[in-house]
Amino acid sequence: RNMVGEYRYTSEFKEMMGTLKVLDLYKIHPQKVLDVGSSNGLWLSYLYEKFKCECHAIEPSEEAINDGVKKYPFIKFNRGMANQIAYQEEYFDLIHMNFVFSWISRETLLKSVSEIDRVLKNEGLFLLRDFYCKADEKVKYHHEENVWTYKQDYSKLFTSMGMYDLVAMLTGSEHDEIALEKNKNKRTAIALLQKNKDLYKISELK
Repeated sequence: RNMVGEYRYTSEFKEMMGTLKVLDLYKIHPQKVLDVGSSNGLWLSYLYEKFKCECHAIEPSEEAINDGVKKYPFIKFNRGMANQIAYQEEYFDLIHMNFVFSWISRETLLKSVSEIDRVLKNEGLFLLRDFYCKADEKVKYHHEENVWTYKQDYSKLFTSMGMYDLVAMLTGSEHDEIALEKNKNKRTAIALLQKNKDLYKISELK
C-alpha cells in the first residue's frame, strides 16, 4: 500500500499521482470512465485495478493503442481525437485529460470542449491537468515545424459556460503534479470540475 491506497507503484506512477490522489480525497468511485489522449491506457489501468470501472480510451496513435490492447484487455480503445468522440450523449460519469488541450489546434478547440460536454453526464466529473500560466502563451514545438502548444487556464473554458463548477484545483509543475512552482509561466494545475445544468440562478421577470 502507498499514499493513494491500493494503486501499485511504478516508475511512471509519480507523474499521475496527483490526479489519482484527487479521486481519493473526494471519495470518487467512477463507474464509466473516458480518458481522452490516453496513450497506452496506463492511467486507466490504475482506476480499473481499484474500482473495476468500465474503461474507455481515445488516442490518435495506433502504436500506443496496439501496446495498450496487449497490456490492458479490459480497456476499450478508440482511435480518434477530442473533437470527434464516438459515444452517445451523457455516457460517462468521469472524463480525464492530461496535457491534451495544450496540443489541440485552435480551430478544433471549441469543438473539443463541446464533445467532452456532450458525452459527460449531468453531475459527472471532469478531471483536467494542463498548464496554468499567469498569461496565455503560444509556444513553438522545437521538434517539428508548424506545430505549436498553447498555455492557458483551460478550466475557464468550462466554468465560463455557467454549467460547470470548479470543485478543486491543485497547482504544480510540468514534472510534479502537486508542487510549488515559483515561475508562474511554468505552472500547471489539476482541476476537478463538476457538470451541473442547474447552476443557473432562476429569476422571475418583473
